[in-house]
This record gives sequence, C-alpha cells and structure tokens, in this order.
Amino acid sequence: MIALTASGQPKLMIDDGPYISIIEKGYKVRWIKQNKLKTKKYKGDLPTEYHNLNFPLHIRDDIKKEEPSIYTDVSKIAAISDIHGQYDVMIKLFSENGIINEDLEWSFGDGHLVITGDIFDRGDQVTEILWFVYALEAQALKAGGKLHFLLGNHELMVLDGDDRYIHKKYRYTMALMNQLYRELFDPHTVLGEWLRSKHISIKINDIVFVHGGFSNQVLKYGISLDSMNQVFREDLIDQSSDAISQDSVLADLYFEKGPLWYRGYATETFSADDADEVLAALHCDHVVVGHTSMKSIVSIFNDKIIFIDSSIKFGKRGEVLFWEKGAFSRGDIFGNKQDLISSNGTK
Repeated sequence: MIALTASGQPKLMIDDGPYISIIEKGYKVRWIKQNKLKTKKYKGDLPTEYHNLNFPLHIRDDIKKEEPSIYTDVSKIAAISDIHGQYDVMIKLFSENGIINEDLEWSFGDGHLVITGDIFDRGDQVTEILWFVYALEAQALKAGGKLHFLLGNHELMVLDGDDRYIHKKYRYTMALMNQLYRELFDPHTVLGEWLRSKHISIKINDIVFVHGGFSNQVLKYGISLDSMNQVFREDLIDQSSDAISQDSVLADLYFEKGPLWYRGYATETFSADDADEVLAALHCDHVVVGHTSMKSIVSIFNDKIIFIDSSIKFGKRGEVLFWEKGAFSRGDIFGNKQDLISSNGTK
C-alpha cells in the first residue's frame, strides 16, 4: 500500500513484526501497523491479532543449541533454498507439494524438510517467513518429523551487521524502532535466540545439505559437521570480519571459500573427480546446495551435486527437491513432480 507525504510524494505504508524481546517475567512486543509503532508487554502466549500474522504465534520453550548434525533412517526428505522474503511463493510451494495443509499446518508426516539458508534479504516478507518457519518447526516435531533451517550467508550477514541487501521496507522499520536491523535479532530476542541455535550443515541418510558448498580449502581441515556447526555458533556469529580475519581457519570458514559463500561446484572447471573427492571427504553420496541461482533444480554428475536455489527470490515461481525411496524428484509451484534436470555442468 502506498500513501502520500505532505508534499504529494509517495511513501511506503508498511506493516511489520512482531519483534519480540525477552524481558524479566515475559516479553516486550513491538510491531508496526500502517506506519505506526505499537508496543506491548505480555506474559505467556501472544494474541496473534496484534501482530500482522495470519497464523497462531506461540513462544516456544524447546529451542536447543545441541541438535544432532547427522540423521539416519529418514523415510522422506524435502528441501528448498533462498526464499529471500517471498512468503507467498513459499506458501504456494509448500501447499501444492503436500508439506503443509490448507490451514498452513505441517502435513509432511515423519518427513524432514530442509531450508538451506537465505530467508533474509531482498524480499519484503522476511519477518512473516521467520515466524512461519518458527511455528512449523514445532508442528513438525509434534508429528514425528523435522524441519531443519540452516543458516545461509544472508542470515550470517544480518546477524553480523551487514544490511546492504535488506528490502527498503526494513529501513522504515529501523527508523521507526530507532535500531539497527541486526539489533532487532539480537541474542535477547525470541527470533535472535532461535537463529543462533541453527546449524550451517547437516547430513540426512547419505545426503549432506549446506548453503554454498565445501571447498577444498575447508575440507583440508577435516572438520566434522558437529565441529563446523559449533564453530559457526561460537566463533563466527556476532563477530566482526576484522577479528575473524586474524585467524586463518576462521577466515577460511567465513569468507568466499567458506561453506556459506562457496560457488565452486557451479564452475565449468569443477569435474566429476572433484565431486567424488568432496563426497569422500564428507562420507556421503550426495551434496545439496543453494546459493547459486538456477531456473530449476539442477543435478550434476548423476546427482552427486544438486543445486536447489530455483530463483524464488524473483517472486514468481520456484521448486522443492524431494527424496524418497532412494530417488530424487522436484515439485513445481503447481505440485507437479518431475525428474531432476541432469547436466555435467550448470549452464
């Protein structure tokens, strides 16, 4: 919705939130309605009607930082990446592909859903997606399934204070709340605490999921997924790039060769032998990555590497990767299942 300023110039009319801080004996909730900042304090569950969401919001007490990094005997898997603030596209993909029902609730049973990073930035419904995933994660657990939200480079950027890619809507939010964007997700907020509990990589059955990929520079350290996830939580989130640069190992993990930024699998020089070396180092048969935008989900070298950033960020369409009974498929925005697009490259 566009309103006009006194001079007749258009300005953005926004709703945003909630942003919930953890305070003594309860929560401080702030949200924006029609460009007006609202603030209330609550104990216990929060009334959804005040907070710009169309699904119930319940504060969870089951957030754990020591989740496993490896899962076995999972019956079915779905994966999606780089949602980038496109709430409507995400909901359509999940609904049409049987991950949620018409009430926007988990319907994937004991399956595992993996989001390989980059909910943040670009689009204008980041907050809605975060709260939806926060709620869906609890529903999945209750149903015997699991939702894994892995951090991508844009999550790390926001948590570390780099807001260059945020939608202009969130600059209005920053101004109205008189806070930096990163401060809206600090460790003393509900979403900030939740985000800091997340892994950057997991292994399900024989499939490793990560946002960007594992370069030789990182693999040479022989770091386990458990250790990798711990290092990101304890040594890389909330740290300045200058401080990180002082440690060569941390720098390799954090910058362009690191698992959240690496794009080497999508280059023409990346070979089948290179893929085999990656799989051997990770003790897996497949690696699933986002980060590098494709028109569709693409597989190279007989599904050894699978790219699942299907350009949802443009707000028009996208795809979901599925694995069941040893076979991969992709579901489009209308729920049609198709084979993966296979290639020895990604052009």
